Amino acid sequence: MLFSKLKKEYKNTRKLVTKLNAKITKMATPEQILAAGRKLGLVSRSGNLNLAREGDTEAMIDQLIFHGRLAGKSFPAAYLEKIGDDFLPALERELLAAYEEKAFFSLFEVSDNKKRDFLGLSPLLDVPGFELFDVVLGRVADEQWLLAGRFIPFGGRYIHTGVIYAYPQDAKEELLQKLNDEDDEETGSRRRDHPEKYPLYFYQWYQKYGIQLGQR
Repeated sequence: MLFSKLKKEYKNTRKLVTKLNAKITKMATPEQILAAGRKLGLVSRSGNLNLAREGDTEAMIDQLIFHGRLAGKSFPAAYLEKIGDDFLPALERELLAAYEEKAFFSLFEVSDNKKRDFLGLSPLLDVPGFELFDVVLGRVADEQWLLAGRFIPFGGRYIHTGVIYAYPQDAKEELLQKLNDEDDEETGSRRRDHPEKYPLYFYQWYQKYGIQLGQR
């Protein structure tokens, strides 16, 4: 009974996230979509957007929502202005506020998966650990997996916003070395000093080291 209740809550939450992401990204222009794709290496020389690999679409949506701007505003703020606070359902408004004010991207290690529906995550960077509510991932993730993603507090729990990358334990040393000791190609300074680029780094490393998660 408890699992059924949690499973229903999880499905409703993921549906809400997916719908809000779609509504927000519909505001993007074709030029903005291509620009986000170029940052991720998803645009061919002929100018075509290629979203063939697992994680490609989610990574591009993340770039638009959390790094794009519309008339000087973030995408969540622009969406709220367009729709109007009075016309947003309460849960959607709460989710939008979390996007705007509380979202963070970081790297964690699975330290406890005994609850199955909740994964205990220990920090590997600067953000404190927490329990991730994920009924699906909680049943496939092993302890000591690494998880990089964008997370928010929502409804008294922590969830991901659609972008989450899993890596095996044996990739830990190399990932941390790449982040802490190697330079960003564009700026010439340490990657660790550019948290705004973490989504790009971990997306690229997911293609090389990641554990494919499929539809989640």
